[in-house]
Amino acid sequence: MKGNKLEILVVEDTPENLAVAREYFNSQKDLVVDYATYRDEAISMLDNKKYDGVITDKSIPKTKDGKIVTYEDLDHNFGLINFNENNGWIVALTAEIKEIPWVMHTDHGASMYVFPSVYYSEAVKKENFQKILETYSNYSIEEIKLMMKKDYEWPSIIPEALNILGKEGRVLDKSNFTKKDLGSWTTALTYLKERIEPRN
Repeated sequence: MKGNKLEILVVEDTPENLAVAREYFNSQKDLVVDYATYRDEAISMLDNKKYDGVITDKSIPKTKDGKIVTYEDLDHNFGLINFNENNGWIVALTAEIKEIPWVMHTDHGASMYVFPSVYYSEAVKKENFQKILETYSNYSIEEIKLMMKKDYEWPSIIPEALNILGKEGRVLDKSNFTKKDLGSWTTALTYLKERIEPRN
């Protein structure tokens, strides 16, 4: 929180969508918004600043010059962590462990899905998340945090953590918006604020 303004991080790599996001968030006088366009940038920003909330895309590159990976690029040695669709989940996991509310704002097409933070979902309460994650992964939360600082394949924590977030995060909205519509960003921000308010 900066003064009476919420500080949020928006993670979006598609230039057209990002332009609409900037237009929308610039009109919101109660926000201070930072932007990231790839996974490593977003994680670095989360490490260096305590945001009030995060809105992240699902499919983002790992690095600034990272290519868009497709299913055809995958083989059994490629690794789950490197697939673009998982990079947004890793941003969400990073926020989750740091206890920062997030929503996943995804889908370029005719529908828009917004997933809430596990910490504020009905299925998994904040006090249970670390216990569940540790049970699934056989790593302590401190070990998980250390893994997240390394730039290579994380052990089995990755599919397990993504599995938890994906299952427990319910779809909150399916509309006719795309990210080129200001209304879709309104929806994402509305749900994020609902996640933030219980902490205040």
